[in-house]
Amino acid sequence: GEALGARSVVVIEDGLVPLPEQHPEEFAAAVLAALG
Repeated sequence: GEALGARSVVVIEDGLVPLPEQHPEEFAAAVLAALG
């Protein structure tokens, strides 16, 4: 949803979750699932 998307962007911009260069979308999905 838009809320999760916005939160993921904030997390990434804050540098709390450095996304790996390979499969960043899958990693982001796993992070969002963990934040649940």
